[in-house]
Amino acid sequence: MARFDPERLTTLALLALEDAAHQGRSGIVQRTWGIRLALAWLHGARLVCRSDCDEFWRLLADPDCHQSSETGANVCRGQHLSMHLSRMYRSAGVERTPDMMFTGSAGRLPKRTWVGSSDADERVADLPEL
Repeated sequence: MARFDPERLTTLALLALEDAAHQGRSGIVQRTWGIRLALAWLHGARLVCRSDCDEFWRLLADPDCHQSSETGANVCRGQHLSMHLSRMYRSAGVERTPDMMFTGSAGRLPKRTWVGSSDADERVADLPEL
């Protein structure tokens, strides 16, 4: 079975949160187990502080973000999610480059092709090299 080193898991967690932050610019984000797992990894590995994780989680589902319009709420939500995500990158010691920021919901991560083989390494072969 393929093993992931902590550095690779950290990068994948940050990329998952990048996707969520991008979605937050368009409206409320469904808080999924994947996002929860990414935040749990970053905090559990003592890479980011609990308050940034909690605030990121809260902002995903904030309907109005203290704004009077939906457009204002989306802009505000997106900016605050990006701010907390930038803090997480700095805390984790990872540089947040434009290449890491998504241009769309499926921006950087390739679609995973699950093969019918019993070889587990093939299942993760198409993940991005870090």
